[in-house]
Amino acid sequence: MPTDLMMGLRDIFATYFDVEGLTDFALALDVDYENLSGSTKSAKARELALHLWRHSKLAKLAEVGPKQRPDIDWCLLAPYAPDLLKPVIDPPSPPEPIIDFTDIQRLLPILSSYPLFQTPDGRNTLLAISGIAPFVNLDLNGSAQLVASSLLVKLNEYGEIGPGDTAIGRLLAYVAADAALPPSHKDLIAAIATKYGL
Repeated sequence: MPTDLMMGLRDIFATYFDVEGLTDFALALDVDYENLSGSTKSAKARELALHLWRHSKLAKLAEVGPKQRPDIDWCLLAPYAPDLLKPVIDPPSPPEPIIDFTDIQRLLPILSSYPLFQTPDGRNTLLAISGIAPFVNLDLNGSAQLVASSLLVKLNEYGEIGPGDTAIGRLLAYVAADAALPPSHKDLIAAIATKYGL
């Protein structure tokens, strides 16, 4: 038996179980705790580990252990029962939208009326110049209103590109920097950017 496995199991049995708990646990593994050699809990814990190894019961331990004692890290058994100890990974939650939908609605007429946003080529140029083209997979054909709404929603869902840098923030910064943009549009973009820290 590999020394690190024996010592690891002995430590788990001796640390996480009292005598009664270890007796019950051994019984669940079809092992008679009282017949294990040794007079102390630590000695019995070592003998239980050796018994499980000798009698090819590590797979059973890998099945029973996490069910009865999920509070214990049983990963040292992974090489001996790999199918039983696959960690359960929660799927990542989708990123939170950066901007509330009501503010997206307020930005929609600004973007859809923006001169560079009137043709598919202009939209493509706008995405490239504002630095968001790599983050957008969107059909740029169609009415300015339809494409603007799809673009704002996608950029908002994309979230952060890096720390303190968002896809939607890049687009808004570029549009707001245009000297030809009406002051009321600039003020609205600035207010939304300030509100969300873009």
